[in-house]
This record gives sequence, C-alpha cells and structure tokens, in this order.
Amino acid sequence: MVKHESKNKQNYIWMTLTFVFAALFAISMFTNWLEFSGEENVTGFVVKVLTDERCDECGAYVSQIETQLKTIFPDMEIEYYDYSSKDGKKLYEETGVVVLPAFLFSEEAETVSGYEQLASYMELKGSYNSLRIGAEFNPTAEICTNNKDDTGNGLIDCEDPSCASKLECRDEIEKHLAVFIMSDCPYGREAIKALEPVLLASPELTYEINYIATETSPGEFQSLHGAYEVEEDIRQLCVQELNQENFFPYVLCRSKGGVNGVDWKTCATELGLDQAEIESCANGDLGKALLSENIKIAEELGIGGSPTWIANNRYQFGGITSAVVQSNVCNYNVDLEGCDETLSSESAVPAGQC
Repeated sequence: MVKHESKNKQNYIWMTLTFVFAALFAISMFTNWLEFSGEENVTGFVVKVLTDERCDECGAYVSQIETQLKTIFPDMEIEYYDYSSKDGKKLYEETGVVVLPAFLFSEEAETVSGYEQLASYMELKGSYNSLRIGAEFNPTAEICTNNKDDTGNGLIDCEDPSCASKLECRDEIEKHLAVFIMSDCPYGREAIKALEPVLLASPELTYEINYIATETSPGEFQSLHGAYEVEEDIRQLCVQELNQENFFPYVLCRSKGGVNGVDWKTCATELGLDQAEIESCANGDLGKALLSENIKIAEELGIGGSPTWIANNRYQFGGITSAVVQSNVCNYNVDLEGCDETLSSESAVPAGQC
C-alpha cells in the first residue's frame, strides 16, 4: 500500500481485520463443534493492551478490537496498561511498538485454535506478537491541544516545532479554501466541478488545488490510479506554473471530460494553451519538482483521501457537492459574499473518496 492511502489506513485495516475475524469466528464454531471427539482445544491466553489515556480515539478503538477478538477467543484474558504508568512505560520500551494502542499476544496464543489465520497480521515486538491494527498515536510526541509540555522541551502545544504541520496550529486564512485530489479520482473530479459554482458565487474566496501521490524515489512517483494519473498531476501543476489564469479552467475541463484515455490537448486547445511549453515542463525536471513540492502538503497533514477540503487553512471537511462545500466555507466565513445563494446538492457520483 503506498503512502497516499495512509489517511484511510485505519479504515482499510479495520475492514480487513473484520473480514478475518468473521472467518475465524466460523472456524472457531467448527472447532468447538468438534470438541465432542475428545481432542484438546486450548483457548486460554493473555493479551496485553497498551494504550494512553491522553489519546481521545484510543478507547473506542480498543473496545472495537476487543469485542471482535472475544468472538473468536472468548477465553482470552486481557491485561490493560497505560503509557503513563511505570509498567506501561516499561512495556512500551521493551516492545518498541512506537504507536498506540497495541494488542500484544503472549507466546501461548500461538497454540490456540484459529490463531494461525491471524498470524499474517502479527509482527514480533520484543517477546510479544503485536496485532497490526493501523494505530497512529505516538505517546512520546507533543499533543498539540492539551495545554501541556508532553515532550519536556519547555514548549507547549503549537509552540513545539512538531506541531507546525497540524491543522490546529496553522495560521487561519480567512476566505480561503484548499482541496486535495488525485487528478483522475471520480470523487476528486466531482469536487472540482462542485468548486466552480462556489467560486462564481463568492469571488472573494481564494483557493488552491493540491495533489495526493507518493514520491518513491527522487523524481519517481506513484498514484492510486497509475502512472497516467501522475502525468496528469504534473501537467496540471505545469499549467498552474505557466498560465495561472487558465489553471482552474484546465483542471475543470479535465475533470469534466475525464483523464484516462482522454487527450489532454483537447482541453489545452480549447483554452489556447501553449502545448509545447506544457510538454516541456511536464516531461522535464520542472514538472517533477512541482509535484514533489506540492504533495508534501498532503503528506505533512496526513491527507490521503481524494477529495479532502480545508477551509481557512485550518478546518477539514469532506464532500463532493457545491452545497456542502459552500456550507462549510460559509460556516467559517459568515460575511462571505454569495453565502445566501442556493447551490446544487446534486452530484454525478455517490459521495465518497478515493
């Protein structure tokens, strides 16, 4: 899985684990049915759950995973450890798990019926097997909203350099809208089409379009829909660099007409763009440098879903209709011109993200 999918990592892993848990449940039902044969059926073992009370999402996440696990292993024992405790810190250091919450399985679990089906989702951490669940909370990092110096460096919340890229620590820019897309994501293209009426209704609103991809090595990129999408991302950024006035019209044209198998030169011709100049940029070092720099914005913010919107440089939301975009923008800009206009709540595709 490439990095631009990280935003959906937890959902993806949770869905995958849910499928595995369902399969394991069927296995456990079958093996329990076989108990009459007199075969030994070992079920008891210990799972140590290491979490952090400062993590707002961790409690619900632990509860969900625990519920699923107990449908498969009803006799397992759970021991809870908080990072703030002496034993919790010791367990954290011994295992090197880095992010929380962590489900740590004892060696005895390896002999339990059905465990082998879960083994591919385990990784060795110290003397335990840790279940990969897409955890993201780093207890050693500064928490940017709790009014405490979590790292002991004398800097609290947004004063700490590690919080610089966090949304809650960014400077607010009034009447500004940013959207993050993959150029051929159907939801991203629908978002660009939804943006047009918003901009027309509110000419004071400034905007930016950013891209979601992964730089696998210097000048080499991956995007969810393939190499052609990377090429179009670069091409759009080249148009922005060379002809700012026609940047949005070009992106809009490509969003309406599609990208895969559709000649970009049709849109370029309609807008009177210099095709040779764009090709030179897109096929050269400039285009690669533009994409390399642009995708850092999404990476720093942990944005991997297309589309993702940010109003006023701080407030993240989702949606693919003009009405939803307008509603969120106007919620943070009550005096913005055009907020009294009624925009469409219809879209050509169901709500979603790539």
